Amino acid sequence: MLRQTAFLVCFLGALHVISGADWTYTGATGQGNWANLPGYSDCGGQSQSPIDLPVTKYYNPLLTPFTFHNYAETTAFTLKLRNTGYGAQVDLVSGNTADVKITNGGLPGTFKAAQFHFHWGADNTRGSEHTSNGTKFPMEVHIVHYNMKYTSIGEAITQPDGLAVLGVFFEIASTDNPKYAPIVDNLDNIMHYTNETMVTPFNLMDLLPTNNLDRFYRYSGSLTTPGCFESVTWTVFEDTVPISAAQMAKFRSLINSAGQPTVDNYRLPQPLNDRNVYVSYPGPPSTWGYTGDKGAAYWANTYPLCGGDSQSPIDLPPTDLMAYDRSLGTFEMTNYDNGSIHDATLYNTGYGVQVNFGGNIAVTARNGGLPGTFRLAQFHFHWGSNNAMGSEHFYNGKSYPMEVHFVHYNIKYGSLGNAADKPDGLAVFGFFFEVGHVHNCNYNPVIENLHKIRFPKTTANIDSFNIRYMMTENMSRYYRYKGSLTTPACYESVTWTVFEETIKLSSEQLAQFREVFNTAGQKTVNNYRPPQPLNTRVVYLSYDNLKLVGAGSYVTAGKFLIAILAAIAVLFH
Repeated sequence: MLRQTAFLVCFLGALHVISGADWTYTGATGQGNWANLPGYSDCGGQSQSPIDLPVTKYYNPLLTPFTFHNYAETTAFTLKLRNTGYGAQVDLVSGNTADVKITNGGLPGTFKAAQFHFHWGADNTRGSEHTSNGTKFPMEVHIVHYNMKYTSIGEAITQPDGLAVLGVFFEIASTDNPKYAPIVDNLDNIMHYTNETMVTPFNLMDLLPTNNLDRFYRYSGSLTTPGCFESVTWTVFEDTVPISAAQMAKFRSLINSAGQPTVDNYRLPQPLNDRNVYVSYPGPPSTWGYTGDKGAAYWANTYPLCGGDSQSPIDLPPTDLMAYDRSLGTFEMTNYDNGSIHDATLYNTGYGVQVNFGGNIAVTARNGGLPGTFRLAQFHFHWGSNNAMGSEHFYNGKSYPMEVHFVHYNIKYGSLGNAADKPDGLAVFGFFFEVGHVHNCNYNPVIENLHKIRFPKTTANIDSFNIRYMMTENMSRYYRYKGSLTTPACYESVTWTVFEETIKLSSEQLAQFREVFNTAGQKTVNNYRPPQPLNTRVVYLSYDNLKLVGAGSYVTAGKFLIAILAAIAVLFH
């Protein structure tokens, strides 16, 4: 407790534990050994900072522009520039007016500015703590704020939502940056460890990029120095700030606590592990959607196959207008009930929710009238804005609140991509959902993890589960027809099986699907294609709906005619 108290006292001034340099950036007490030093085990955690900001970043529509309160009000604070022994830090000392703080920007509260500090390299090829797809910058500034729901930065530092840090990269310019003159011109006054000087307050907005403050990266991480508490909501701005080589040289003239020039005072990027990095702006516009001028009615303009004659979904006719096909027997299903499948990934496609399977265990289906053996690749969901609609297929004009599609590919093609456009390439099992009175625990592996993939293109690993439990008990009664993918490019390559028995989910479970966001930054609802014309296609039944049901029973004249038509249809099937 004594060590932690000492840390909190020193934090405001330096964001470091300064006790005779009990840690360093290199050597025996360097960053590679921080986690082994007494009291700093958090430095070996799973959510450490900095990181290399990856190419793949996910749009989070909740990352709205920041509101900066009193950043430009120079009477609100005084500034103390210090040589901490590790670098240059500027403390914000409270003034006589309102707090200097930030809100919005997707932050979990209101955050008060406490200090800002710099990390730089021995030359202009390195120095930033964060990197961007491997690119290094000569310097990075961190503006540190604490959540005002806590009484002090000392209280906030160990809380998961305690800190918010704004990070800005620097790039070398041919001329000095006058906005940074109040700091650079005072570095001579803090040449040695423990030196400090007061700086005339200036517009703190000058610390930030001039443009595009609405474009930034976001992830959850840690302090980048011991004790490495994982309490930071990180924001790194996309745009950089210019600084001259001469100004950079002034930072390198500072002397550290060991009596050496202060250089390379940055921590190397840490593993991202299972964290996502988000961006505040969407990527390139989608080429299709479910509404508007990119909606289903216009798909064929860009994807001509979507205007084909064998498209899906369809409005399934009543069973007495379907043809019984005696070849549609039971399925032979392998590994659907294997609860040891460990490589399932939950994925927000930007259009809906999907579960992808890896390659360690083959889940396959054959027979049931399928033209081969088919391997499960993924399953995904379609739902509505309320419980009165949402399914893609209808039955005799009736819609259901949601539908799940289990997508398989013909193993003779080797992969889903190779099979997608082949006439016998895909087999999809479709199941309707209805509202039940109790939760369906079989779907917990998906539903309980939806909060992890709220934003487009995000993923989450999910625990092993029994796939068979996610299907209906009776899989011998189903409808069969030839159709297409229900999303572009609408390849007419699908042997469709839609099961008669429905799956029950509670209204609360269904509502959780409507909380995930799409590529347009809106909550995902009505992500279904309307039924397409059946044209000349026949829908088949896996069971004989026209059989006599007992002594004295009979078939009506109308059903007798349908039976004849069904028999003819089977001959040509």
